[in-house]
Order: sequence, then structure tokens, then C-alpha cells
Amino acid sequence: MTEPFLNNISDFLLHTEMTDDGAVRGAVIRVSRGGAVPFIGLDQAFLVINEWLEEENPLSDDSAMRTFMAGHRRKSRFSADAGRAGTTAGRLDDFLVRVICREHNSWQGEVRWNGQRVYFRSALELLCLLNSALAPGAAKEKAAAGVIGLRNRQS
Repeated sequence: MTEPFLNNISDFLLHTEMTDDGAVRGAVIRVSRGGAVPFIGLDQAFLVINEWLEEENPLSDDSAMRTFMAGHRRKSRFSADAGRAGTTAGRLDDFLVRVICREHNSWQGEVRWNGQRVYFRSALELLCLLNSALAPGAAKEKAAAGVIGLRNRQS
């Protein structure tokens, strides 16, 4: 028996709008439980959804998303009541990304950062790896300030 759309813990509403400078912003709404998190940039929306899915049904240890914080599962930084601890304004990081192959409409490869090498199994996992390198709360703060997704356009 199939569940009706918008009545499942895996259903999300992306309320989006295009800004004058071409950025996408809006809010991700968790349909089954309520709560909305603002985002600027579709990458931020995907990270919010991914963390909500992990809260509901964590991946097994052998298929869990990797992070640069080895052996550590991050707490969600995208809850509606997340604090505004720390800042990374002006911080620049370099990541060396090697795409080894493209299968199943995604990328597989490795990323290097601060002397660490981590292999990724999908573009989403790469996005999560890059996000894990940010200081806790940085993505939430930038989303609230309206700068995620605009960094390259402003430079």
C-alpha cells in the first residue's frame, strides 16, 4: 500500500524564490512534523533535508556519510532553534576534489583538506564533507544572514 504524497516523513516542501541577482532562496518545510528552515542556495536546502532524513532514519555505520571530523556524528545545525555560536566570516579554505568516476548520475572520488583525504560515494556526500569542514553553526548563520550561495557572486 502506498502512502499519499505529503503525508510521509520523507516529504519536504521547498518554498523557493529567485532573487534579482539570480540566487535561489526560500525555506525547507518538514511536512510531516512542521518546522521551516530558511536557506539561500539549493545546496543549503539539500543539506537541511539530508540532516532531517538522518534524524528520522540514520544510515548504518558502513553507509553513513563521512565527515572530516573522523568518528564523530555531527549534531544537526539546521534545527529551528539552533544557536549562533562562532563565526567564520572571511575564512577561506581550499579543497582538492578528484572525481574518479561518474556512475548512477553522481560522482565518486576523493577530497583533500588540511592534510586529510576522504573518499566520497556521491555528490551529496561530497557536499556533506565540504560542509563538515565548516565551523559548527556557520552554515546556519550564513543562511540567516543571507550570504550562502552569494559568496562567489559578491567577490
